[in-house]
This record gives sequence, structure tokens and C-alpha cells, in this order.
Amino acid sequence: MLAKRRSVLLSVVLLLGCVAEEEELATARRDYENVGARIPHDVANRWLARHNQSDTQSHDEPVPYATAAELTEVLTAVPERFGVVFHHALDDAGAHHLLVMAVGDDVGLWESPILDATAHRILEDTEARMWAERYVAAHFGEVGYFFFGRSVIDEIVGTPGFERLDLRSAVGDDGAPKLVLMAWNDEGASGFRSGSIDPTPYDNGYMCPPTCPAL
Repeated sequence: MLAKRRSVLLSVVLLLGCVAEEEELATARRDYENVGARIPHDVANRWLARHNQSDTQSHDEPVPYATAAELTEVLTAVPERFGVVFHHALDDAGAHHLLVMAVGDDVGLWESPILDATAHRILEDTEARMWAERYVAAHFGEVGYFFFGRSVIDEIVGTPGFERLDLRSAVGDDGAPKLVLMAWNDEGASGFRSGSIDPTPYDNGYMCPPTCPAL
């Protein structure tokens, strides 16, 4: 009888532990889903200008971007996603690329369609992973990827007339690297004019390292 009671007690303890762990994971997921926000246009301008004045990246490199159709393909492949990763990578020739992939509770890096936002094609997971690892090895200790939560990405994609998302490297006021998401649509938004339409800037994404929601 005593052994049976101990067994029941152990089962209850394990069950309570699992429930607590699931609640903790759910809370973390909700936090991750809300990462990222719109930023003022003057702040985006300042950060972009600071990057353009630096020597960290060739100004001749194309600006990576994802069209509405490309981004939708990535997102719909992971319905239960909690966010999107924008991962630095180096191809076999040493050229820089930015890879885009959705991540979820059961879908980590390299497990969903991976968009090469520089060359505009879907990469095989092995090739994408090799390129990303090459970048991390060449830039040890630096930011490997930026993470934005589901809420802000869904807001961008759900904006009427959304056309494309430019992925612009920037430098924050504290000197930290940034990835500013510039959302373009066919109607534009006031306050950030460039040509005939105006993109809406987003930031406040997580940098990995130090914060890595997806592995």
C-alpha cells in the first residue's frame, strides 16, 4: 500500500512539473510572438545613415528583400509559427546573403522553407545551414540572426497593398547592429518619403546572440 501511495505521489509531482513546464513554454512563446514594433521614421533614418557611413559592408551589395508572395510562402508553411528568423549567410563564393525562415514550437531552424532574400529562391536546408555556419564561423561572436515575432510580421503582411519587405542593415544609437524592416505597399505611409511611396520601418527585434529564440 505504501509503495502504491508513493507511486501515485510521484505521478502527481511529475504531472505538476509537466504542467508548470508547459505554462512556462506558453508564456515564453507569447513573449516571442510580440517581439518587434514600428519605430519612428527619424530613428530609422538615423540608424540607416550611421550604417551607410561605416565600412562594415560594401555599399554595392544589393539590399535583401522579400516580396509579398515570397514572405507568404514562408509563413504559410508554418501555421503555428511564433516568429520569423532573418539569418546572415555566406555562399560558396563568400558573398553575403540573408535567409528568411519561419519557426514554431516544433519547427526549428532549417526545418521549413528557407528563402534566400538576396537571390530570391528557396534553398535546400543543407545548403542554407552550410552558408549560415560559414557566416557564423567568419564572424564569431557577432550577430548571426535577427528574430521578429509573429504579431509584427502578420501586421506587415496584413497591411492593405503590402508589396515587399526590405531588410536593411543599420547601426543603433548604442552602436549595436540592427535589422530594420522596411515595409512597402502600393499606397505608401506618410512621413518617410523615398521616390513616390513611403515604407514603414520596424525594429526592436532580438539579436542572436545573445537572445536566440530558435535553434
